[in-house]
Amino acid sequence: LVLRMENLTELPAGALSASPVDRLAPGDRESDAAVSASVESVSTDPVNASDIETKSETIPREAPVVASGVAETARGPYPAAAATPTQSGPEGLRFDFNEGCRLLLPIRETASWRARLRDLDTGNTLFETETKGGLIRSSKRWFVRFQIEVWSLDEGESEPRLVLSHEYDASGRDILIQFPIGTLGDSIAWFSYACRFGAAHPGTRVTCAMSTLLIPLFRDAYPEINFVPPEEVTSQKLNETAYASYCLGLFFTDGACEWQPVDFRHVGLHKTAAHILGLDPLEMAPRIALLDESRPIEEPYVVIAVQATSAAKMWNNPNGWREVIAF
Repeated sequence: LVLRMENLTELPAGALSASPVDRLAPGDRESDAAVSASVESVSTDPVNASDIETKSETIPREAPVVASGVAETARGPYPAAAATPTQSGPEGLRFDFNEGCRLLLPIRETASWRARLRDLDTGNTLFETETKGGLIRSSKRWFVRFQIEVWSLDEGESEPRLVLSHEYDASGRDILIQFPIGTLGDSIAWFSYACRFGAAHPGTRVTCAMSTLLIPLFRDAYPEINFVPPEEVTSQKLNETAYASYCLGLFFTDGACEWQPVDFRHVGLHKTAAHILGLDPLEMAPRIALLDESRPIEEPYVVIAVQATSAAKMWNNPNGWREVIAF
């Protein structure tokens, strides 16, 4: 996994609420060992709060999604994760798995930290560093079972002191799964996997953020899931309590596979959600709760949907549908 490191040595108190800029390097899920061996370019130059604020404005949090066929804003279609990791650890450490694995190490004047991220499923050490403090964050935003380990390198001590060893465990925690708005079929297909995330991680409290037009289709069928429109993710401060969050969508320009472990064109439009969430791609239709499930037409009938979310998916034969119907 590719990570970033920001040295926050000169940040004044309260500056950690800013969003540091990503430091990215090439890599993908299939070459963890090679990537972990090549992560050498770590920022050690001090960064001040004004620099971070400027970079956050000029280098947006991009999510290259075109799932709805509508041009998205430069900052992407999803509400951003909390500026500071949401989970508290000993000695002021903070961590979470929102938009990747994030670890915040408090600034130290004398002693140092040693931090290590591991992939529990492959056994690979993904990243390890020693620093006076800063923020470590993976550029990969999809599901990985991380282990976070932190040691304190105290002055005068020959051996490092273990401060934190945390293995990813969603049980009993708040998980946020976000859908882009403006799409019907895609979201229904992706929800068939989102609703199974809780079953794969028993005790997980799953929240799905999606269009208000889709929520009525699923809410009564899945009472164990919390459904909210995207704007309520921030208004209810759900992003400030989430242990982990994942964004579902079609990432057309994600050549580095930061938002999806594999290009969706290789695995299928709907199965890409299974890969993002770390689930079995076995197809299973979701339950839908309709207020009126009676037949709209008494006689047998066929439905042909001739519209699509982008012209690339439409049949542009001017006589095509008329001839099909006549046949």
